[in-house]
Amino acid sequence: RLDNVEKRLDNMEKRMENMEKRMESMEKEMSIMKERLDNIERRLSNVELGLGALSESFYSKYALEDIERDAGSRGEKVVSWERRFVVNGREVDLVVETEKAVYIVEVKIKPTAGDVRTLLRTAKLIARLKPDKEIRPVLAGALIGLEIKRYAETRGVKVLSY
Repeated sequence: RLDNVEKRLDNMEKRMENMEKRMESMEKEMSIMKERLDNIERRLSNVELGLGALSESFYSKYALEDIERDAGSRGEKVVSWERRFVVNGREVDLVVETEKAVYIVEVKIKPTAGDVRTLLRTAKLIARLKPDKEIRPVLAGALIGLEIKRYAETRGVKVLSY
């Protein structure tokens, strides 16, 4: 009977050793997977950054074309424009100046009410720099929900949805 117990203990010890080896192997695999996942996250972050910059450029170009048409319909001409304009530490995606007005364009794929408020605060800053010009804030993007559109328009923001 004691032999049986010893055999069972030996058997259990062998099983435990096998389980420890398997656990070590799994830990190594998990470490490799974590490294791969970290790499994928870095790459995805770079893709998001690039896509965001590309989208901003794309929508800024279309917003500029729409503003040129809008200004033309008012009998105005665009005299200058600048992408990534900085005022008091805030970056504006696009600023377009006509003979009578300054358009402040914020480009967002999916804007929020906070984005609209930020745009309006930035418009006030630029109004101080250009007191002789009408300030025309513009929100441009793709996924602009009806609620945000209404919110922006009731605050005097022109919405360009592409």
